[in-house]
Amino acid sequence: MSALMDAVSDGQKWNDPKISTLYRDMLDSFRQRNADACMEEIAGADDLRCLAADFLNQLEARWKGFSFLSRSGKQEDDKLKIVTFLLPMLLGTGDPACNAFVSAFQEEWNGRYPKWILRAASGEEIAGGFRKTFLGFHIPDKKS
Repeated sequence: MSALMDAVSDGQKWNDPKISTLYRDMLDSFRQRNADACMEEIAGADDLRCLAADFLNQLEARWKGFSFLSRSGKQEDDKLKIVTFLLPMLLGTGDPACNAFVSAFQEEWNGRYPKWILRAASGEEIAGGFRKTFLGFHIPDKKS
């Protein structure tokens, strides 16, 4: 299995209901667990487009391994990890190869799944996009 697949299939629970308040900490934890191996895999690739296609092939094989009843839930979990953790982690490295891989992966994904359009965003964009209200009351940011 590749480092990218290991990151997605990580047994850590990344879809915590408190994700909006803990996102930065969860992204940091994800980064510590997976960044080095993923960057090494990307740096060692001859063709990032082929690496992105291989990664998607591995994802599809993983999804086919689940029962019909749990498959869509597992797909959603994987998409959540990819969009909220894997891609922001790679974009956050500042490494041109990681940025190129994210672009290649996004193009490959959107070509295969036109109904599930994927857009990569930085961790800061995602962290800033959570609603900070509860019953109409503003919840202050703990880091401010």
